[in-house]
Amino acid sequence: MVKIAIVDDDPDMLLMIRETMAKIAANIELETAVFETAEAFLDEMMLGNEFDILLTDIGLPDMNGIELGRMVREKWPGMYLVFLTSYSEYAVESYSIDADQYILKNQMSDRLWKVMNHLIVKRNAERGSYRVATTAEDDISERRIIYCDEIILIRKLKSSKYVEYITTTGRYRERITLDAVKNQLPGEEFIMVDRSYIVNIKHIIKMNNHIIYLRSDQQVSVSRSYFTKVKQQIHDYGRRR
Repeated sequence: MVKIAIVDDDPDMLLMIRETMAKIAANIELETAVFETAEAFLDEMMLGNEFDILLTDIGLPDMNGIELGRMVREKWPGMYLVFLTSYSEYAVESYSIDADQYILKNQMSDRLWKVMNHLIVKRNAERGSYRVATTAEDDISERRIIYCDEIILIRKLKSSKYVEYITTTGRYRERITLDAVKNQLPGEEFIMVDRSYIVNIKHIIKMNNHIIYLRSDQQVSVSRSYFTKVKQQIHDYGRRR
């Protein structure tokens, strides 16, 4: 399931977008939600109802799409961001905040289907990487799949043979060493910041001195021996993005 948020108040554009999504949904499982304002979308996100892809007009009635994009990149960096606009001069500004795509409205009929298909396939490929972990509450253990892009932080539990996954959906654990997890994780998004902690770069909000600030109000101290390498890894990842 890929969840798509559409922020636009133009009835004609919404009709075209819905028709495109209906064609894609014939082959791929989608869930879409439409918001007429940036504020309505942000209210939904703050309730914990997150999305994989945000498709937003730049010319919105309250907060404009560029401002919304900056906020999304800060608070939900793993979300794909696609801008729609009638004005080509916004292109440079949109890419300066790391938009995944920029579509002129007069090119919608040609580009929207291609862009959305590409991002949906990419998201599903990312979701192909996962861990199987458990949650234990009141002596009841439930096994579940944790997709790697949901993982914010991984830490070694003290005096235990388990690691804990702190994710966008909750906390889970797996009986495995931290080194083994690091070797099995995909890509370069996961970096070790201490002998007991691994963080997902996609969920880093900022780094101040030796403290990394992550989503869901998580904070991790970078040990002195890891500090230089961690700074370089974050810098390199940002350049590749």
